[in-house]
Amino acid sequence: MLNIPEPERAVQSLVYFKKIRPFLASYMQKKEGSRVIQLLYKWGTAEIKAQVHKVILENWKDLIRSKYALHTISKASNDFDLPRLV
Repeated sequence: MLNIPEPERAVQSLVYFKKIRPFLASYMQKKEGSRVIQLLYKWGTAEIKAQVHKVILENWKDLIRSKYALHTISKASNDFDLPRLV
């Protein structure tokens, strides 16, 4: 994805995100999956960021046990309010 021009990254991120959406919470807890989600979060649209935020709020009890998910949560907390986690 690094060699894709910047305008196309958001489109490619959305396409890939739709494929992994059902497994988002479990991906966040794994090293490689967390990195992919962080990359999608960084380059993705507001829709992707909102979906990641929603998954964090729904699964926060499981996600806070993983150091990889905690990094993703910290990135999301810069853009969204996470009231139950603070």
